[in-house]
Parts: sequence; C-alpha cells; structure tokens
Amino acid sequence: MAATRARRRRRPLFLFIVFGLLALCGGEVVWTARSLAPQVASSALALALAWLMPLLALVAVVGVLVHLPRLRSERTMPEWLLALFFAPCYLFLLASFGHAFFGGLISLALHLVAPDLLTVRVQLFGLALPFALALYGGGLGQLWTRVEGGLLELPGLGPELAGLRVVQLSDIHAGGMVGPRRLRRIARQVARLEPDLVVVTGDIVSASPHEAELVAPILGSLVATHGVWACLGNHDHFVDGDAVEAALERAGVHVLRNRGEIIQRGQSAFWLAGVDDTWTQRNDMEAALAGKPDGMPVLLLAHDPDLWPEAIRRRVHVTLSGHTHGGQFGLVKLHPALSLARLMTRFTAGRFEQDGSVLHVSRGTANTLPIRLGAPTEVGLFELVDAALPDPEPERA
Repeated sequence: MAATRARRRRRPLFLFIVFGLLALCGGEVVWTARSLAPQVASSALALALAWLMPLLALVAVVGVLVHLPRLRSERTMPEWLLALFFAPCYLFLLASFGHAFFGGLISLALHLVAPDLLTVRVQLFGLALPFALALYGGGLGQLWTRVEGGLLELPGLGPELAGLRVVQLSDIHAGGMVGPRRLRRIARQVARLEPDLVVVTGDIVSASPHEAELVAPILGSLVATHGVWACLGNHDHFVDGDAVEAALERAGVHVLRNRGEIIQRGQSAFWLAGVDDTWTQRNDMEAALAGKPDGMPVLLLAHDPDLWPEAIRRRVHVTLSGHTHGGQFGLVKLHPALSLARLMTRFTAGRFEQDGSVLHVSRGTANTLPIRLGAPTEVGLFELVDAALPDPEPERA
C-alpha cells in the first residue's frame, strides 16, 4: 500500500513534467511559425503563421488545463465537446511535440550536411507534416478498429470446446475521450463477431470511478455463451479497483482478481484465470492458478504482458494481455519492436511464442490520448483448438 501511495503522489509531478514539455514544444512551433511569416509570399499564409498558430497554441493550453481537472468529475462531458474542442487541443500539443523533436533533428542534420536544402518551403513542409499526421491519427487512425487474432492451441481442450470463439477487448479507457457513442460502437463490433466468450484485459476506465458506471452496462450487455470476463489494470486501480469491480459485477461481468474458473462444455474444459495489477503490486499468479485441476489447459488474462515469463514457468498455455497500446505510435505491423512501447517492454504488440506458451498483446480497443499512428486499435478474435484434434470447422461468417 505504501508503494501505491508513493505512485499516486508521483503522478501529478509526472503529468506536470509531461505537459510542461508539451507546452515548450508548442512554444517552439509558435516561434518557428512567426519566424517564417515574413519570408512567405502569400499574405494569408503569413497572417496564419503569425497569428493563427499562437491562437491555436493558447486554445490548446487552456483546453488541457480545463479538461484535466474534470476527468475526476461525476459528470460526463458531451462527446461533441470532446470532439470539437478538447481532442484538437491534445492533437495540437502532440503535433507540436512531433515537430519539435523530429523537425529539430532533421533541421540540425540539414544544417550540418546540406544547409542549402533548408529553404522556406522545406521548413513550411516540416511545420505542416506533423499536423497532417496528427489530424489523420486523431481521426481514421484511432477510429478504424482492426480485428486481429487467429488460432490458439490449448492442449487437452477437448472436442466440445474446440472452435470456441474468444473476443478480447483491452484498454477501453472509458471516460475522457471515450464516451457512450464510442463504447456502443465497440459493442456492435463485438456482436458482429458472434463470440462464445468475451474477455477484457484491464484498463477498463481512465481516470475516475464513475466511468465504471458508464462502461459496465455496455460490457454486461454483450451476448456470449460463456459470459463476459475481465481482469483489472493499473488505471482501474489508480481510480478505485474495488469500485470498478463492483460496477462490473453488478452488470453481469465476471471479474477475475487472482483467481480462476472452469469453462466447460460437456466433457471439455479449460481454466480461465485472471491476474491482478502489477503496478500496484496486487498480482498473485499462484492464487490465480490455485484450484486448477491437474492437466487442465489454462487461458490467462493478465493486463501487464511482463507477467508472461512467470506464466511460462507455471506452464500456462495462452496469455492474453494489453497495457502497451502498441505504443500508439510505431510500425508494429512490420515488427513489434518498431513502437514507442518498446521503451517499456519487449512484449509490445501481437503474438509471441516460447516453450509451448503463447502470448497475445492487444494494441488496445481505445485510447487515453486521441491519436494512433502505425498502431491502430484492435478487437481480438481467437479460435481455441486442441492440437490433438483435427482442424475445427471453418469460421462462421
């Protein structure tokens, strides 16, 4: 508990540092824009560079300062307000960071190697590109949710459960930038996949316990033969893990906190287990596997993928995780290491295999920050198979 309190005390300082750096990046963009204004031929463009960019920077800073304190409010902001005002504020700051960091490196390289190439047009292009990418990432980049998955082998699963369709949601972060409309769209996508089992691998809420009351009824309404199950993540405990669990259980979502249950059909069965959060040191793998009948295959829900090495040692067959968001920036479809998440873990996104154990790390079904570039949101769709049995019937349409 002392470690948890220490983390909570550090979070305001961390946020202050992050947004302080973003404010400096916004200032650098404003300075660049105003310095370019006298050098352009178009008077309209000069006016925009000189006055519109500072106005956008001011609106962005004010928007963030207004939005952050309201994240813990009991009232949910209208989605149109988030879309038309607060999301652009964050996009401006993120684009400013991209320009300050990457633009600075490129400008320095050109200045040292080929200063003649550093023309006004090149500088204008460098100023515009991060904002164009932020606009894409804040629109199609984050809203186009891919369906990812494949076959997952559970040795000894049995014929009655072979072909079971498992849908994974992760890192929903309800509240903040993810309101009721986005949550209902996710629910409709899940329904189209006709799941037999739905699992949610943590970070169900974003910044306030009341967000659990927003998302729990929607998750509880999902139709699956073997129910909807969840483990909790760090954000759930940052706000109030017990309150999040209570809201989910009231809505009919089964929460696995260091425990497991048997999923059975006929004579076929597997152990569905959930491990609690690592950031707040509540994880207990031994308790999650306690009571498992000998020889029964295991499907483990663990928000933090760094628990996988322990799962391998305990002979867990399949682990489903989240937490990383795929870095939200990267090229994870080319290689998992091409992601900002590589700074926090080697299990960034996608499928990993070792010693007969499989890990799938979801890129997350939604976001904390409203932008995705090269690491789109996902809904997982998996089909359980028994390696000792013939291939299952083709997937339902």
